[in-house]
Amino acid sequence: MEKKFPYTLIINYLEGTHIYQTMAQDELDAFSIWVNSINDKTYEGIDKTDSKNIIAKMENDPPQLISGALNCWCADIPNFKGNYLSINIVKTYEK
Repeated sequence: MEKKFPYTLIINYLEGTHIYQTMAQDELDAFSIWVNSINDKTYEGIDKTDSKNIIAKMENDPPQLISGALNCWCADIPNFKGNYLSINIVKTYEK
């Protein structure tokens, strides 16, 4: 079994900022866990059927390491249902 690390995802969509935390092997695993957790009540304007669109976008344009930052990635979908969706992924550490 591969070691898992804590990851924090900061999701900005519409007028809201949402925090999601999970244990994952890497940033792509953390992203996958997050997107598969989406249900119709999780975020305003994002429902379970949207997860397939988010996954398809990330397969073509995966999260990018943020230049000058350690263990931070950003994934943007500028025209997600006519709005801007930004997902920041941060590998965090337990105390």
